[in-house]
Amino acid sequence: MTLVIVGKTFEETHQKLKDMLERQGGGYKWSANHNSRFETNKFALMDFSLNRAMPCPDMNLHGVTIKSTPMHKFLGVIIDNKLCWKAHTAYATAKGAKYTVLL
Repeated sequence: MTLVIVGKTFEETHQKLKDMLERQGGGYKWSANHNSRFETNKFALMDFSLNRAMPCPDMNLHGVTIKSTPMHKFLGVIIDNKLCWKAHTAYATAKGAKYTVLL
């Protein structure tokens, strides 16, 4: 599941995210109804901002601290919080070179 929240501060977006998951009929209720339990310790939190100096705070959810991460691999694509794509480019280039050598 991917949730995208837009706000003026990271604290505001984290609060909206927490509300989306914990409110009546929210994400946790959906997971219980569909026998698809969320494992909070596997969550990834990415904060995006044009202000590179803005600190990315951690988020507490169900007693688990979720640290903001600078990059995450999602559906085979490495996304970084600056949207520079350097990590994914390096990954794809190395993978392509590996297959070239095999040929």
